[in-house]
Amino acid sequence: ARLSPEQHIAVASQHAQEGRLKEALDILTRAIIEYPDDASLIGTRGSLLLSHDRAYEALVDLDKAVALAPDSAVLLVNRSQAYRKFARFQEAMGDLDKAVALSPDLLPARFNRGVVLYEEGKYKHALADFDVCVRVAPDTAGPYFNRAVTRDALGDQAGAVSDMNR
Repeated sequence: ARLSPEQHIAVASQHAQEGRLKEALDILTRAIIEYPDDASLIGTRGSLLLSHDRAYEALVDLDKAVALAPDSAVLLVNRSQAYRKFARFQEAMGDLDKAVALSPDLLPARFNRGVVLYEEGKYKHALADFDVCVRVAPDTAGPYFNRAVTRDALGDQAGAVSDMNR
């Protein structure tokens, strides 16, 4: 029986979770041959490659996936991470800005954009993104930590301590 793209992704994800990267990539590659225009398959392979420090291959896949699905906020966030591996910060920020515009409460978009803004020294803008992250995911530690560091950079030690304690 022919598997759908989603079923291929599920099988590949199971292999990846169990440490069988080669098998996961093989399944995705075969599925992409079968469904060459499926952005989710190509994007999943790109994200898997990125998570295993194969940034060049990941960027190739993520570029293709975004070309097929230019309004996918998740694909844009993933491609921004590949861009950052190559110090292509302007392109990374462009993808993150578009991802936030498409999906304002998407935690990875806001979180990663906040990180890039912080790295650029744009602390007030970074703080605004981390504020959204805390609102969207109040039980997640990462946004509190990043907001604390950003508040400290802005001279708000009391706010920084409060976030660290949280």
